[in-house]
Order: sequence, then structure tokens, then C-alpha cells
Amino acid sequence: MLRWYKGTPPELIVTSRRGDTELGLQETNVPKTYNNELYICQMDWAENWHVPFNLKVLFDPDRVEVLGGNPILVQKAEELASVTFTCAASDHNVQLDFSWSLPCAHRASSNQCTIRLKAEQDVRVTVTCSAKSRQSGKTITSNAFELNFHYPPSQPPQISGLPQNQELYKGDLLDVTCTVEGGKPPVSSVTLICQAPPKTPMLIGGVYSEGSRPILNCASSFYGCPPAVVRWSGLDAIQRHSYSSIRLPALTWQDNGRKIYCHLYNKFTEKNGTDVSSFTELNVHYAPKISFQPLDDSRCPGAKDGSCRITEGQRIHVNCSAHGNPAVSAVYWENMQPHSSVLDVTASHPPSQLPQISGLPQNQELYKGDLLDVTCTVEGGKPPVSSVTLICQGHNSTQENVAGRQRITTSLTFKVSSGNGDCRENKECLCRAEWPTSPLTYPASTKQFTVYSPPKTPMLIGGVYSEGSRPILNCASSFYGCPPAVVRWSGLDAIQRHSYSSIRLPALTWQDNGRKIYCHLYNKFTEKNGTDVSSFTELNVHYAPKISFQPLDDSRCPGAKDGSCRITEGQRIHVNCSAHGNPAVSAVYWENMQPHSSVLDVTASHGPNKPTLSLRSKGKDVANNVVTEHDPVTFTCEGSSRPPPSLRLQKLKDGSKTLTRKPSTAWGKKNLLTYSIKDAQCNDTGLYSCVASNAVEAEGPEAAVTQVSLAVHCSPRPLDPPEPHLNITFMGLPVQVTFDLTAYPLPNVSVAHDDLYPDDANTPLMVSADKFNGTCEETDVAYHARCSIWIHGVTSGDTGVYKAMVQNTEGTLDTLKFRLFVEGGLEL
Repeated sequence: MLRWYKGTPPELIVTSRRGDTELGLQETNVPKTYNNELYICQMDWAENWHVPFNLKVLFDPDRVEVLGGNPILVQKAEELASVTFTCAASDHNVQLDFSWSLPCAHRASSNQCTIRLKAEQDVRVTVTCSAKSRQSGKTITSNAFELNFHYPPSQPPQISGLPQNQELYKGDLLDVTCTVEGGKPPVSSVTLICQAPPKTPMLIGGVYSEGSRPILNCASSFYGCPPAVVRWSGLDAIQRHSYSSIRLPALTWQDNGRKIYCHLYNKFTEKNGTDVSSFTELNVHYAPKISFQPLDDSRCPGAKDGSCRITEGQRIHVNCSAHGNPAVSAVYWENMQPHSSVLDVTASHPPSQLPQISGLPQNQELYKGDLLDVTCTVEGGKPPVSSVTLICQGHNSTQENVAGRQRITTSLTFKVSSGNGDCRENKECLCRAEWPTSPLTYPASTKQFTVYSPPKTPMLIGGVYSEGSRPILNCASSFYGCPPAVVRWSGLDAIQRHSYSSIRLPALTWQDNGRKIYCHLYNKFTEKNGTDVSSFTELNVHYAPKISFQPLDDSRCPGAKDGSCRITEGQRIHVNCSAHGNPAVSAVYWENMQPHSSVLDVTASHGPNKPTLSLRSKGKDVANNVVTEHDPVTFTCEGSSRPPPSLRLQKLKDGSKTLTRKPSTAWGKKNLLTYSIKDAQCNDTGLYSCVASNAVEAEGPEAAVTQVSLAVHCSPRPLDPPEPHLNITFMGLPVQVTFDLTAYPLPNVSVAHDDLYPDDANTPLMVSADKFNGTCEETDVAYHARCSIWIHGVTSGDTGVYKAMVQNTEGTLDTLKFRLFVEGGLEL
């Protein structure tokens, strides 16, 4: 027996009769998918003999396309650029010969082509390739591939208006111009910077204690051009610093009165030798330093160690002095008892320690509404302090030292407030003491703390969602409390763990309709007080109707559980039908209730879903909804509902003109409408909409609508027939020439001489934009442009005939001409 097998693994497709010695196999209408298909012919004998055969199917490609590297970057416009293109063919199994629309300078392979072009020649240069099958002789040509060269301006920016030696001095009056010309695309901006000296900086000092390391800031309202650098002087340890802020080394009493300078340097100050600087004089507070010296050193050799021992009856004259900051107010003698052998000299001094504040928690963290009892104590000083004042969050308390005690205390009890609610702003208690022997207040003591406050109720706004969507919810509050609250979500198991202010919900189902989603704000205040600062939204999920029906007598219809009930002829049964959906189901009715029908089908009606509206041209989807003039365009609108919708396609901003409509003609779910423009024109640019409606939901403000914007690119052309020549007379004041065009996208306009051409060039001689300045702007109609040319600063030598060069990506218009007369040769 003979057998034919096909495919991998082999599948038996035909068998001969016993005793046959030949078995043929015929395949008709062989598709290209059969290429390399395995066939096996097997003969049963003493042993199985088989012969494999691989089928080869020749088929041409469906399409070819040009692959290139737009944009093409070159260093300058005149440069010859080598551009390599590849002609790519779709799936095929034939030998192809490739050809190109432009001559190839080099071909690395049969389907590649290297073309050499100048960048200035790239106006509307396109490349196409063709692939010809050696087997079938069929030729397939690609779409046109348009070249797009990018190159920088041919010359660097040109600066004019400076003196030839390029040396200037402050106060010189200059009119400097910087010009950049050429390049594709044009440069986006030009910046002109000139040198200038910095303004005198501001350096403000303060009162510092001995051993402190204060920070000084050198600030100026203008740092000059180029920006100045900072240099410091006055202390050896800071000479090297070049920052605008510095921290001084630990101060000693010898630094009191020292001057610290900050200097600003840039190229202007270095050239002129000017010193732009400021200084501050250090004010270092330190305890009194005492010294005394016998007037006769020979009679008191021990005076060098600060004391002088004398014998009974001996007399000596001693000079005592003291200095401090604040200044020492008095120096007096103590322990001058008879027969004393040591002189003790004491100067008045302030308390040895700053005021001590107590009563704040150890971690200095408080909660809004906490009751505090804060105390400030000052001890020591000679003479003692005269008063102590404690200030906390606008509350204050003062204690006068009437009895002259060495230790004095004042207290303050108040409820903590959150102030302006800014966590970054530390709250503080301040305590200061008045020392009677100094005109200055003794340095105050401060203690900072943080006040925790609750967040404000957040805002959570929902919307209308479709089944299967994954919407994003945002939980926002005008104040997140102190410390800033974190967000917790509840309402769906899948989002319990999220702690972000925005979340994406899991795919919604119809069971989620009406579910409440909560966002909660937590911080230390809410945790301590057990408050719940939260908000919620109720999900509004639109879903198609869900239908259920149940025979009233289950015992007579056991198959009702699977949604159907089969009965015998003549049998009667009562069935209850129900449906729910969002929006609500407006009607429920029965279908297919023909005689002897064994199945009940229940369908609920609902309004149209949002229709789809797509654009295609030449068998392909339209990229970015942009086509070129004369291209065909097909609109396809599809909608679905129960009953199926009526569809209407209209063009907006054109009187809402209805282009075509298709009513509902048969029962089902979907309806399809198409509308074609065979030859697209510029005035087809606009906004198109597809509107769906049915008996459940008619057209109205909330109708199902989808909009698409179509842009038809077209070259510039006059809106009205141009005059043969427009005569313009210039009498010293600027003149404006205005004309309306049809063009899309918006063109730009420049001016050229009508009859002058530069050597070896095919383009007219352009005139300077300084005298002829052209601009174009959109009108109320997208494809209408209004272009203007401002003429100013011309002289009698500029009299002549000119033409406007209006250009966009689709072409150039050069038929708008005008004749200029300049009276009197006036120059502006």
C-alpha cells in the first residue's frame, strides 16, 4: 500500500488501495504558507520505505519601502552628504532586482544605495525604489521618501558695533548687535553678554561670644559680568576661601575689633584695578581680663605671676587695670584686711552662664493643645541681673530682682499652638536678662521645639469609569499637618498596602459599582489622639446589562441553573426575567420566542457606547491625522448598543455640517458608517465628529461623541487673484503690505528682488530683514493665513520691484509682487 503524509509531525492525508503501485497527490490554490512544507510518500513492504519531499512555493513581496536616516546631519549647507538608503521588501520567496529613482554613487549590496547630494539642494527631493521579481516579472514601487537635511549656520554669530581695538571703559555708550543667519532648522535664540563690574557687597556682622564660630555672608545685588568670585581677608585661616559664605574659626577675645573683608573680583575689576569690597568689625563678648602691677618692680619681684607678697610694715603702690566686652564698668579691691599678704582684685562681670530654660520635653516634641509650664533661671553675676523675661509663642512673663538675689526665676504656663502650621519653622522660647552695669542686654538664651498638628480633611473626587478600566485617584489636602501626614487607602483589598497620595485602582468590574474608597491621613498627632482624618468617593462604574432569568417552578425545569430551560412541546412554564446595569436598564424584552423554540434568550437594551472614528489613506492608517493635498481620505465610524445605534458624521466649525448618516436597520449590536474624500483639499482641514444615538439615548449634551482633527497640508496660494503690480510709496514712515493666503501649515514670508539673481544660483537675491520684515499669522480659519511685510529704513537706492517669497513644507509662492518708490532719498 502507498500513503502520503504532510506536515511536521507527519499527518496522513491519502492512502491507496491494496495492491496499487502508484498514488498521485494534487494540491490546488497553493498558498505561500505552504513554502517548505514537508511531504512524505511511504510504501508498505517487507519494511517501510519512505521518500521525503519539501515543497517550494514562489511568491512576490506585498510591498517595498525605503529605509533611511532622517534627519541627515551635515556640518554646513554646501557640504556634499553621502546618504545610504535600504530598499526593504516584505516577505517573499523570489529573486529580486532593485532599482532607484536617483543615481547611486555606491551600492554595498543589491538593495542598498548611497546617494551624494548637497544639503542646499534638498528642497522637495524624494527617493523611491522598485523591486522586480526575476520569476514573475512583477515590479513593486515604494512610496516616496523625502530627504530632510539638518545643518548649522554657515558662519558663527557676527558681533558689530564694538571699536576696532575692542577696548571699552565704564560709561562708554555702545550700540552692539549680534546676528546669526542660516541653518536648518534655524537657531532658536541668540544671547548677547557684555562685561560689567559688580556692585558693592553687603557684609553684616553681629554680637558673638568667645569660642563661637559664626557664619558671614557676602551678598551683592549684582555680581557683574562675568559673575564675580569672592575673596576674603582679615583672618589668616580664611584667606583661601572663595565662597560667598564662610564659617569663622573659634573666636578669642583678641579677635574683638578685628575687621573681616570680602572682595568681589571679575575681569572688569582686574583690568581697572578697582577693589569692590565691604567689611565688618567683629564684636566678641568676653569676660573681664584683670592685670595689676606694682609701681616699683624692684621692691616686689613676685609681681610677674599676678601677686605681690610683702612683709609687715612694708608699703607698696600697685596699679590695677581690667578690660572686657561689654566694657568693664568698675574695678575695686577686696580682702584688704590688716596684715594681709595678698592683694585680690575683682572686676564686675555678667552671669557666667546663659539663662537656663526648663519645662520643655526631653525630645522637644509637642502636640497642639498641650499645656506647658516653662521656667527660666539666671544665676550669678556681679552685680546680679536686674530682671528676667521669658517669651514663648506670644506669651511672656517678667520677674524683677528687687532684693538683689544671685538667683532669679520666672515661669510661664500656656497652651501650645501650631502657629502658621509650617513644620519647617521651629517654635522657640526665649529668655533674656537685664544686667544693670552694661548698657547692652546680656545675650539671650533660646530653646527650640516642634509642635505637632493634625492634617486638614483631604479631598477625594471620583468620576465615571468603564468596566475593565484602571482609574487613578488623587488624595489631596490643603495642609498635611506636622509632621507631614502619610496616606493610607482602604475599600479594595488590592490597595490596602498603598501609602502614596495617588493610586491606580485594579481593573474594575461591575461588582465594584457603588463601592466606597477611602483615603486616610495619619501623622503623630492623629496616632496620639486617635482621630481619623479621611475622605471617600463612591465608584460609579458603567457596565453592560447583566441578565438573569429563573423558571418559577424549578422542579419542572431542572436545567435552569445554566441560564436556559428546555421544555417539551405543549408544556407551559412561567419564567421570571431580570436585568441590571449602569446606567440603569430602561427596558427588558424577549427574543426568539418562535413556536417550538427550546431556548429562551433575554436581552436588555442600553444606550450607545462611545463610538470609534478612524482615518485611512491609500490603504494605511493616517499618521498623526495629517495628509497631503490630493490624497484620498476615508472616515470609518463604528458604534455599538442595544438596539444598534444610528450614526452621523459631521464637520464642526463649518455650521456643524452633516456629511452622512446611517440609521439603525437591523437588530444586533454594532453599526458601521464610512465616508470618503477622494481628493483632499486644504479646506477639508477641520474637526470631524461621529455621533451615536438610539431609542434609549437620543442625541443631546451627553450623547456618545468621538472627535478627530484632520489636517490637509497644502502649498501657499492667494486667497484672491493678485494684482499685476502693487505700487508702494515710502515717505519716511514704516509701510505695511498685507495679503491673505490659503496654506497649511502656517508659512513664513521673506522678500527678494524680482529680477536679480546671485551668480551661479537659481534662487532670487533675497533682501535684508532689517528693511523688509515679513510675518504670517493664523486667522479664524485654520488653513487661512494673513501675511504682512513691514518696510522701514529704506533709501532711494532701494527703489525697485520686489516679490514676496511665501514658503511652507509643501511649496513656495513667488507671484506676489510690488513696486517700491522712495521719495527724497530719506534715510532712517
